[in-house]
Amino acid sequence: IMLWGGWQLTQLPAEDVVTPLGPDQSLSPSQQVEISPPAWTATPVITEVPTDSPTPTPSPTPTPSPTPTPTPTITPSPTPLIQAWGGNYFPQGAEDLFETAELSADNNAYQAVFTDSEGHQVSYTEYKGLYIPPMTDTAKPSYIRLQQGVIAFVTEDDTGATLTWDADDQTLQVKSSQGMDAAVALANAIEKIK
Repeated sequence: IMLWGGWQLTQLPAEDVVTPLGPDQSLSPSQQVEISPPAWTATPVITEVPTDSPTPTPSPTPTPSPTPTPTPTITPSPTPLIQAWGGNYFPQGAEDLFETAELSADNNAYQAVFTDSEGHQVSYTEYKGLYIPPMTDTAKPSYIRLQQGVIAFVTEDDTGATLTWDADDQTLQVKSSQGMDAAVALANAIEKIK
């Protein structure tokens, strides 16, 4: 009954139907077109949720199917540090001891700056010949015997410790801002590779 009553409300009485006429046009009652009512659409009913009942959980939204991923390709591992090094001596196992390494070279020397997981840096320089590095006025000089039996010249100052020694007509040098122990540990790992 309610649907029929709602439909009746949308119906206009026939005498109220106005058909627009153009200039000098007239339509006979048989030519008049009856206007159909608008299409009936259902109105959603909103109900209140009692405050003492649990909040309804929304239905899960559909997830789109994942796009297929391409088959992974094998990428070559980066060149090991020892193979990228241009000099004749290099610390063995440097990849295991340090997080990163920056290698560089110029006309006089090869240099590697190693950084550990805590951000501390130790540098290693291999000069291309014999070299006497400068020493600051505040440096305290001494000597130390490395594991290979080599005697290294040591200088310690406010900037850290520096170990310098010669091998096969070349000068090798390790600098550490963390002090003597870090410098000696790196110097003991250096071996001839060529």
